[in-house]
Amino acid sequence: MPREATGELRPLKSGFEAIVRIEGKVRRAYVLATCTTRMEARERCTAMAQLAVRLRRAGHAEHTPKLLEMAARARPGRPWDAVLAAVDALCAGGTEDIRASSVPTFREFAAEWTSGRLHARHRDHVPSKDSERDEELLRKYVDAFLGDKRLDEITLDDAEEVMANVPDELATGTRRHIAQVVRRTLALAVYPARHIAASPVPRGWLPKLGKPRARSFLYPDEDAKLMACAEIPIHRRVLWGFLAREGTRGPSEALAFRWRHFDLVRGVVRLDENKTDDRRPWALDPGVVRALVAWRALSHGDATDEAIADERVFVNADGLLLNEDRLAEIFRADLRKAGVTRAELFEDSEVRQQIRAHDLRATFVTLSFAAGRSETWVMDRTGHTTSAQLMNYRRAARMVAELELGVLAPLDEALPDVDRQSIAKCTGRDSNPHALRRRNLKTLHSIEENAASSDSAEMSVPRSPETAPDEPPSRQTIGDPVELALARALEGATAAREWSTVAQLARELEARRLARAEIVDLGAARRRREGGS
Repeated sequence: MPREATGELRPLKSGFEAIVRIEGKVRRAYVLATCTTRMEARERCTAMAQLAVRLRRAGHAEHTPKLLEMAARARPGRPWDAVLAAVDALCAGGTEDIRASSVPTFREFAAEWTSGRLHARHRDHVPSKDSERDEELLRKYVDAFLGDKRLDEITLDDAEEVMANVPDELATGTRRHIAQVVRRTLALAVYPARHIAASPVPRGWLPKLGKPRARSFLYPDEDAKLMACAEIPIHRRVLWGFLAREGTRGPSEALAFRWRHFDLVRGVVRLDENKTDDRRPWALDPGVVRALVAWRALSHGDATDEAIADERVFVNADGLLLNEDRLAEIFRADLRKAGVTRAELFEDSEVRQQIRAHDLRATFVTLSFAAGRSETWVMDRTGHTTSAQLMNYRRAARMVAELELGVLAPLDEALPDVDRQSIAKCTGRDSNPHALRRRNLKTLHSIEENAASSDSAEMSVPRSPETAPDEPPSRQTIGDPVELALARALEGATAAREWSTVAQLARELEARRLARAEIVDLGAARRRREGGS
């Protein structure tokens, strides 16, 4: 009794290959691209060897190499069944198109891409990415028209039908994203998948973005109202406050954060996966650190870092991920609930777009520039890569600075229901976990301590250069009455939460301190030098 054909299975560095006899002593090797385990590879190798036997006995050895190549690449399910159907047709004397029988449908191939399986087979040509949004757009707007069509059956008219049925109320950017998903899927079908010879979608098919509509941002007093509104669930206020103070690329990056991405002891966050694959860490705002400490305690209690490492940070009261599609609508509703009624925030016209949660990024950039932050500092947090991308914020930033609208309050102070005890328990202190960054408060405390220990006559009459000790001026007892007045005013403005005044006083106080430390009396220095000679 003849032995059953099984072929020869060989392990590769990454996968397996099947060696099958074609005819006579001719054997060929085929990489089993879809097999991830030895058992799967063994079954596929045996099946291919038996297909080769059937084709030889039916007198179709010339078709064997092509059919085995298709068999090696076919996924379980419909693609594999199509290969079997082609072999059955040939052995029965049929003339079925072998190539067409192995081409997957648009839905099947798109699933290969979004699931990461295509990346696993073609790492050099298909980058890994977060495809949740792409999967959603495919499911909502594309599958009904292209899903069941084979890739080689899709025409330009089919692609046009998809776009013609996209709801009119969707933003231009969303329409373009849908078209990009269709175009990208078809481009990958050309190469590296090689299912079709050319894409039916021509160059220039994507919708033009046109001139963007004007967008708005929140003023500091509006943010304060939003943060203080107890009618809004705390989980949403924490998210809104984080977006406005850290400037991540829209809500999507923030919603992807897990607790393992944060170091709340040192005040650092790292963003390893994002739209541009630009892995970036940055130092968090101290108020954000304290607010996240409190939010962690509220949402997870005394759970260890290891226990919640993979848990999402920004979730609702039930621990579920927020619905990104409705965040813009929810954000506007929260603003109204907080009593924010500025008309331009809610205007939706041909020239202006109503505010969205994504525009909290614009709030961050605009207020950061108004406060004197550098482009590099902003880019580290937002992910912008060129100065041109930030130019749109410069004019609004100049307006904010001119009107002295101020800066956003520290997040933990803006949220009246933050648990201070949980902050102290986690960080070991009630204040900023990295207090060296708070130079203004440090200056204030230093001045007050020196003033309290100084004699009143010394505070009112500064020492002359001739009688000053040899130690550096920065170490002398501070006796400038202007500085003392500024320090007292800064303390009062801080207690009154007048943040624009705080920023202005702190800058002036710091400038005077530096000037006092660096001024040298050249005449006195010359007289000392001449006297010594």
